[in-house]
Amino acid sequence: MTKQDSVIISAPPLPDSQGYIAGVRMGDKVLFINHVDMRGKTSADAMRAVEDTGDREVELVVSEKEEKGPEMVKSFRLRKKKSSKSSLSYELIAASNQKKVGYIRLKEFDGRSGGDMADALKHLSSSDLLLLDLRGNPGGLLQEAIEISGYLLENVEGEPSKKVAWVQTRAGDLETILVPNGKTIDAETPLIVVVDRRTASASEVLTGSLQDYCRAYVIGSNKRSFGKGLIQGAFPLSDGSGLMLTIAKYFTPDFHDIQSQGIRPDETANLMSLRASLASGGLIPDSDALKDNMAECRASKTTAKMQQGPRRGGGY
Repeated sequence: MTKQDSVIISAPPLPDSQGYIAGVRMGDKVLFINHVDMRGKTSADAMRAVEDTGDREVELVVSEKEEKGPEMVKSFRLRKKKSSKSSLSYELIAASNQKKVGYIRLKEFDGRSGGDMADALKHLSSSDLLLLDLRGNPGGLLQEAIEISGYLLENVEGEPSKKVAWVQTRAGDLETILVPNGKTIDAETPLIVVVDRRTASASEVLTGSLQDYCRAYVIGSNKRSFGKGLIQGAFPLSDGSGLMLTIAKYFTPDFHDIQSQGIRPDETANLMSLRASLASGGLIPDSDALKDNMAECRASKTTAKMQQGPRRGGGY
């Protein structure tokens, strides 16, 4: 959905989706979602109205502008349908060095990624080492990445809450995205995150958080990930067109600029045959050595630096 003249406009629905079959078309103005007036609201407001229904049907009222004649109001009742295909897969790989590697492949962050990751971590609890493969992951729903950070990072009572990221506005104002409390599933098993040049956006936010808090050792096939850390907003113009402007950007907890720097791996390696390499014992550092490495990393960190945040100033 996009915003135009303070009214939500529906983007082209997928040809086989319920909305398309029912008659929702690009250009329709969304008036009400479940009896909530959407006029003057943003696309984020519309998404929240849909999500608030849970698994119930969505009641949608739109208006369609005919080429000749008045606008026609249409109403629909659409049943929410969860995708049967998960973007996450996992398996326990028995390596030749007798180590059990919990391999998790996440292609994108969709609405079920958090729940699927929780299931994966519980099923892989016997792993000597976890490997999260984010190669080619373009991002997606940031909230799912935040949820996953809560599974892998632990907020200790009495210590400052850990951050997933900093958000800095163009004016230089700072906001923080905090790791969810009470969500930890596994904050102990040695963790490797694998990235490449196409790892972007929410994937970089999650990886940056895990790396900065010394929870994960990052291996990349390139010297940096994609570098997509901008937050953009749509602003309608009087002629009916719109303008996309950058309104903020993400920094990692150590305030590395994701947009300009991407995520720089701790080590680069040839990842063309990753799974085969895992099975043969390659790319797997000694789990005890990795655990010690992460402990040394945490000891060398200055918590005060993370609490300070990006340098304040006139924005960017």
